[in-house]
Amino acid sequence: MKRIEITEAGRDDRAVIEDMFQSYADDFTAFVDSIPRTEDGRYLMPDGTPTLDSYFSSADQHALLVTDSDRSVGFVLLDRQCLMDPASLVVAHFYISQEWRGKGVGTLAAAQVFDMFPGPWEVAVMQENLSAIRFWQAAISRYTRDSFRRLEPDGWSGPVFVFDNSGHPGGKEL
Repeated sequence: MKRIEITEAGRDDRAVIEDMFQSYADDFTAFVDSIPRTEDGRYLMPDGTPTLDSYFSSADQHALLVTDSDRSVGFVLLDRQCLMDPASLVVAHFYISQEWRGKGVGTLAAAQVFDMFPGPWEVAVMQENLSAIRFWQAAISRYTRDSFRRLEPDGWSGPVFVFDNSGHPGGKEL
C-alpha cells in the first residue's frame, strides 16, 4: 500500500466504478435474496438502472473513486437517503477490492471520505453483514475517537452509526 487517495469520480471514471460494482453486488448476494440483472447478466445499479448516472448528475449524490498509487481499488457512493437525520450524508455503498481488504485501505478511505464532507453522517449496515458491522464500528470509533452513536431504528434491520464531524474537519489521526 503506497498512497490511498479519494477523488470525486468524473464521467470518465463511471465505467470503472460500474465494473467494480459488479464484484460488490456479487459479494452482496450473500446477504440478499437477489439483485436484479440486465439481459446480459450484469447487476443493476442501486437505483435500478444499468448505469450510475444519478451519482454523476445530482448535487446530493457523490461517486468517489478509491485509488492506491493510481490503481483503482474501490469506490464509495454517497447520498442523502437518510434513516435518521435528513441533513446527514449517507454512505450508501462502500467497496474495496478483495485483494486490498485487511490492509487498512478501507479504514483510510473511510476517514478520507469523512474528512471531505464535514457534517452529520449515517452509515447503515444490514444485520446479516457481520464483517461490515465490525468494520464500520471500528473505523468510525477510531475516526471519531468513540464520539458516535449506534442506533437500531424501526424499519431497518441492523445498526445505524451516526456522528457529526462538523467541528473537526480534516486532519484526523489514524
